[in-house]
Amino acid sequence: MIEVKNLVKLYKNVTAIQNISINFEPCKVTCILGPNGSGKTTLIKSICGLLDIDEGSIYISGLQMNEKNRSKIMSKIGCVFDGQRNLYWRVTVLDNFYYFGTLKGVNMHTLKNRIDDLINKFEIKSLLNRKVGTLSLGERQKVSLITAILHRPEVLILDEPTNGLDIVSKKQLVDLINMLKTTESVTIIITSHESQFMTRVSDNYIFLKNGIIQSIISEKKLTQESLEKQYIEIYAKEGG
Repeated sequence: MIEVKNLVKLYKNVTAIQNISINFEPCKVTCILGPNGSGKTTLIKSICGLLDIDEGSIYISGLQMNEKNRSKIMSKIGCVFDGQRNLYWRVTVLDNFYYFGTLKGVNMHTLKNRIDDLINKFEIKSLLNRKVGTLSLGERQKVSLITAILHRPEVLILDEPTNGLDIVSKKQLVDLINMLKTTESVTIIITSHESQFMTRVSDNYIFLKNGIIQSIISEKKLTQESLEKQYIEIYAKEGG
């Protein structure tokens, strides 16, 4: 369970997150929507412990995010952020798996078995000996996702995971996320602007605007049309 209580985050004189309280349901996919500047990335980086918050509290599996618990909580989280190099491009995919798995504290025997399992599950054997820099964007996204779950995190956070992906790669990403929902006990939080993608993976939706939650839709399967209608109703006012 992820609990966010009365969260406030300031950037100088700008309030990026305004007194947000929300519980993220365990082992479900929650998509966070909103235009650029609405606070999506600030919220997930706060949950990850990458940003210091100004007020409120964040609990993950009963542990409060603070300096004392930060490293323990970080071991429970996997993240893939948009626009950031989540991998080492000059070495092979397999070398990345062993490096990041070891970095996350997985012992070598367990790590080897975990890597073998994920190679088979995600069908990436042909990529293992290729340097990451030679992969397509879709292939890199798949490898980044696998790297983020090597240590069996309880929480997986994906920031704009469809950015730059073609139709085939988006379909593969949908399949991967839906596979994770059924094979890994992980709570998934996604930020995205892609309505079709979200309706194919999400259980819950959070609409953010100016750092404030505008609406929450839980346990309801939406069509792309109904999600876009909801989005327009919230963000078309006053120019979003």
